Amino acid sequence: MELVSCIAMCLWLAFLLPSHVAATAPTGMVERETKQQILASIPPHWEENPVLFLTSPSGKYAAYFMRSQTAPGAGGLRADFCYVEVLDTTAPGAEGWSVWESECLAVSTVNTCALVFSWKGLEVFDGSNPVSHTHDTESDDNNFLKTLQLVDEGDMRILDKGGELAWKASDEPRAAQHCGMPGLEIERSLKGMEKTIPEVYPMLKSAEVEIKKEHQVLMVNKTTSFKKGKGKKNFKKDGKGVAAPDKPVAGKKPKHGPKPETECFYCKGNGH
Repeated sequence: MELVSCIAMCLWLAFLLPSHVAATAPTGMVERETKQQILASIPPHWEENPVLFLTSPSGKYAAYFMRSQTAPGAGGLRADFCYVEVLDTTAPGAEGWSVWESECLAVSTVNTCALVFSWKGLEVFDGSNPVSHTHDTESDDNNFLKTLQLVDEGDMRILDKGGELAWKASDEPRAAQHCGMPGLEIERSLKGMEKTIPEVYPMLKSAEVEIKKEHQVLMVNKTTSFKKGKGKKNFKKDGKGVAAPDKPVAGKKPKHGPKPETECFYCKGNGH
């Protein structure tokens, strides 16, 4: 009786585990059997990260679905980043060597992000919202994307139902981008993010908090103004204008701008 109870408990726990934890990563290729086939998913703050979803036939290369948080001081609008990374597992180091990565895609910190093999190729979802898919790959009525491969050269490829090459990762060379780490540009953070202005505004405001007050940078609402006021012209009594003298005009306000000792936020120089 105790054995039966133990087996029942084990089955119940296995049912509660996410599918990407219980499943074993396929070797060499994945064939698409549904319109949107989930390869991996990562909830916020999930410990099983990264998620292995495909290995090359020899096992030398491994494809992972990754989720990284924005590091303190890195900007990045305090978003998470979900992306695919192919590693050379034979290279020195605990994690191997990065040979290819997809784009750093900003996702919500509260949604599960998922990697899906669909009729558009490889798609990354932020909750139920697609944020990106592989370029120039999409099924049509007569031909559809069928197979995802990871070959022993470290290249990831997508083939159509006839076996013809539809996409390969080596056409988009990227590696070791360090998504979410210091140096990641805000432009890259917003890329692929379908956000309205009201949604982006609070993200910018939250990122603004991390910028030190003495840094001269454009901010939201409290900006360093670049608008030039209209200068007052000097006139004679007969109405004809005259050139302004070289000496400073009495009572003229000093120009706005950084002090000579102020450090620039971007180039770390002083006084501009």
